[in-house]
Amino acid sequence: MEVCVEAVTSPVRLGEGPHWDEEEQALYFVSIFDRTIHKYLPADNTHTTATLDGMPTFIIPVEGKKHHFVVGLDRRVVEVHWSGEHDAATVLRTIATVDEHSPDNRLNDAKADPRGRLFAGNPRLIFKYSDHGLKGIVDGMTIDTDGNLWVANFDNYQVIKIDPRAGEILQTVRMPALQVTSATWGGRGRGQLYVTSAALQRAPAPAPPAPPAGATFRVSGLGARGHGNANVRLD
Repeated sequence: MEVCVEAVTSPVRLGEGPHWDEEEQALYFVSIFDRTIHKYLPADNTHTTATLDGMPTFIIPVEGKKHHFVVGLDRRVVEVHWSGEHDAATVLRTIATVDEHSPDNRLNDAKADPRGRLFAGNPRLIFKYSDHGLKGIVDGMTIDTDGNLWVANFDNYQVIKIDPRAGEILQTVRMPALQVTSATWGGRGRGQLYVTSAALQRAPAPAPPAPPAGATFRVSGLGARGHGNANVRLD
């Protein structure tokens, strides 16, 4: 099967934190520096956004509460109500605040486990880019049902499929964006890989990369599928 890569959203500055909602058949993600949360519906190819008062770093639906989300907002974890329409999001409450003694810090990626607990994990070394002659930066990743990792290779135009048990590269998927940031599985049967990207100006480049940099991409024909993304459970 031939691999197909297509841009499905308009570009943003720093797309991150993709989450596939199985019930809605929708993709949620954030644009950190644009201070926006995003929803993409493949069924009718609609892309909506809402602006928040701060930098969102992840968005995860709340289990059992339609249109409610847990969002990383600067150093806070907040509960947000958003119907999915343009600019209709409301921050309802702060659930937790981290790094109170480091006000310039912000949260990064987060996921919910199958019990609905929110985690921001510590890194563990399983693969070194330098050992394989790879350039760029390790960014967000996801796992398929065979236990392989699909890793966004920021600053190197690709997503890499890695066997974490053997530390081997199994496949590379070339992307039309230099700054690939994260990935998650979605679509019917979760057989499509949704990949976020950025369009940041980084030295020595004189300007940000041109579109489709910053778009979210759908990759099909990979012959793999992923696990479902879990929602957050709130007391």
